[in-house]
Amino acid sequence: MSDWNDKIIEEFRANGGQVGGQFAGAPLLLLHTVGAKSGQPRVNPTMYQKAPDQLVGEPVRRPAHARPRTG
Repeated sequence: MSDWNDKIIEEFRANGGQVGGQFAGAPLLLLHTVGAKSGQPRVNPTMYQKAPDQLVGEPVRRPAHARPRTG
């Protein structure tokens, strides 16, 4: 897990599901998954939007200017 996600998860848990910064006021949930091959548990902060009879999620991503460059 990235330091970026770790900080958001820590803040989310410490503040009863609320975070500040660019995600202040955004509806967030912590999505728990298990790797299909590795079996490793994972937790990812995910923004969601309520729709009739469903939730639509979008992964929380680091701003483009803050992402490490590859290649």
